Amino acid sequence: EAVWHLAQRLLQLLQIHPGRLGGAWIRAAHGPVRDTWLGALNRIHAPVVKLPLTIDHIGLLGGLDWSTSLQTAKVSWQAGALSRAHQGMVVLPMAERAPAELCAVLGQCMDTHSLQDLEPGVRRSCQFAVIALDEADDDEPGLRASLADRLAFWVDLRSLSLADAVAFDPLSAQAIDAARKTALWMFVALLIGAGRFGWLPPSSQRPASASNTSSRSPGTTTSAVYRQASAPWLDQSCSGKCV
Repeated sequence: EAVWHLAQRLLQLLQIHPGRLGGAWIRAAHGPVRDTWLGALNRIHAPVVKLPLTIDHIGLLGGLDWSTSLQTAKVSWQAGALSRAHQGMVVLPMAERAPAELCAVLGQCMDTHSLQDLEPGVRRSCQFAVIALDEADDDEPGLRASLADRLAFWVDLRSLSLADAVAFDPLSAQAIDAARKTALWMFVALLIGAGRFGWLPPSSQRPASASNTSSRSPGTTTSAVYRQASAPWLDQSCSGKCV
């Protein structure tokens, strides 16, 4: 089944870099099909944090742990759910009922890739993918657009039966590491190709050394200048074999 194949692949892609892809909007009723997919999700090599819709501000973002602070006579902070989900997944059940305030907090964190630190006035890195589980029917309001627009993948599992939902394994830690390295070198190849074939930004947006032809040494190609301006480590890693 093509839909189930897509559901497997999107989970694997989210494993490779959850923070950059936003997440997935999964339309499926509570049942064995969704449970099979979530079973694979719960076995990934990354944090998976379930986010109840009734979670309060401290539970979501963290705050002062009053109980421990009073017992130890020292200020103690407790981490929130989003902090625990860093480099992992946030599962949002009944996402169609998620309040606007919760969607706004998730959206801000996804846009800035940061979170207000427990220490006032300090922000720290926080990246995660959101798995929005939408159980709404076609005639009911679904996931809020403010959150849906930030998710890279939308998949509808409602038409599948248990026979279609074949159990599968998520990517191993070794496979994730290899995929990340492959993605990096694909980016390097695209960057070099942009310089070689003229796929460069307008001169007004280029780095100064790329737009100033007088600064080039004789025989220097456009791609070499662009590499030096945009990513100077390329020449060292390629050892002159990339052009």
